[in-house]
Amino acid sequence: MTTEPGTPAGIGIVVPGLVTDDAARYSANIGWRDVPAGAFTPPSAAGVPIRLGHDVRTAGLAESVLGTGRDLSDFLFLPIGTGIAGAMIIQDAPYAGATGWAGEIGHIPVFPGGETCACGQTGCLETYASASAIPRRYTHKTGIPATTAEVIAAAPTDPAAQEVWTDALEALSLALATYTLLLDPAAIIVGGGLSQAGETLLTPSAPACPPASPSAPPHPCTRPHWAPTPACSAPPSWPGRHPKPTPGTRPMCHRPPWCRKV
Repeated sequence: MTTEPGTPAGIGIVVPGLVTDDAARYSANIGWRDVPAGAFTPPSAAGVPIRLGHDVRTAGLAESVLGTGRDLSDFLFLPIGTGIAGAMIIQDAPYAGATGWAGEIGHIPVFPGGETCACGQTGCLETYASASAIPRRYTHKTGIPATTAEVIAAAPTDPAAQEVWTDALEALSLALATYTLLLDPAAIIVGGGLSQAGETLLTPSAPACPPASPSAPPHPCTRPHWAPTPACSAPPSWPGRHPKPTPGTRPMCHRPPWCRKV
């Protein structure tokens, strides 16, 4: 929005870490503390109102308006890149928590007593499953520099790569299972650079879910419900296809929707 051509009425900037409207309070990956909003703009922007937002929460809002989550009222948007954070969309709105710092799923301690995280805790999800942690851990074990894609590609034949990738998948599964049991999202939408691994990432991280009874037909969805593309090919009449089931009905599967897969 502008007051006249070339003059902004306000500036919005999204940044990672713990963020308030007027300052970037802390980022474990970047290392900043208490950086005022004005520090992100040039002197020519003096006098223009500036507001900061959390990068992932803002991306989750965009996902709910324009992306895969546009027909869902409750979901988790989970970009996996250099770090891991989540945008919690609850009742059609981003949930920021009491202090504005909700969604730091990357710092759930999935392996108590595990490796030290940049945040100071031990065993955090981000320390094992982020796109920066995977090559770092592989190089630490082998002394061989590698990219994330190279580690994933080598996992079937390289024991060190297999160990690193298995740890990442287990950490992600534990964190997502915890989130699902607490908040019961209609979907978990995965984004970020690591989502390009596709089914190599998605399928092992989503636990199998048996049908409610042995005679129930298999669900016709060919991808996990939390895949980064439109996830379900089931017809509209299929039980559990829509995020808001018809009152009085029960989905075929009694586990959370994101765990259903063929």
